[in-house]
Amino acid sequence: MWSQLNDKSIAFIALKDWVPSLITIIIGGIFASIILPAWQGRYMRTKALATRRLEIAESVTKNFQKYVTAWKRLMAISVLEEESGLNEEQKQTKIGFVMARNASRDALLESLAISRLYFPETCSEVVQSFCKWDEDRSIERLDKLPQIAAWREWEQRVLQSLNRELMK
Repeated sequence: MWSQLNDKSIAFIALKDWVPSLITIIIGGIFASIILPAWQGRYMRTKALATRRLEIAESVTKNFQKYVTAWKRLMAISVLEEESGLNEEQKQTKIGFVMARNASRDALLESLAISRLYFPETCSEVVQSFCKWDEDRSIERLDKLPQIAAWREWEQRVLQSLNRELMK
């Protein structure tokens, strides 16, 4: 069959000029319609996960700061209460500090719970350890609580754990 083809026949011209182009078009079409969208989809999922992790880490950072500040304020007014007692205005301030501490704790625990969905087990273990430690502190009297530096140490541990994962 090939011996009958000469350089002026339609079959020879089609095989020589059109078939390589058709093969290129077919391979390019497969790449453009199947492989490229799969790569793009994977990239978009990875990017969305990284963005969500960053948002969660920022939320944990913000809520941890509020929580530690609320504890610091509550401890300071409790020292004042022990030393000289509180007048009515100061008692109301203390109640406000307690409410702020409770609200900031709720927000922090919520952020930490969400982080356990998006960060790997190593981060979850640190988060769970902090939550357990904090739960144990929540039943102690103010005069028995550790210094504010203990909360700062936990803040640093949790945030470093999340940050290590973000930098991967």
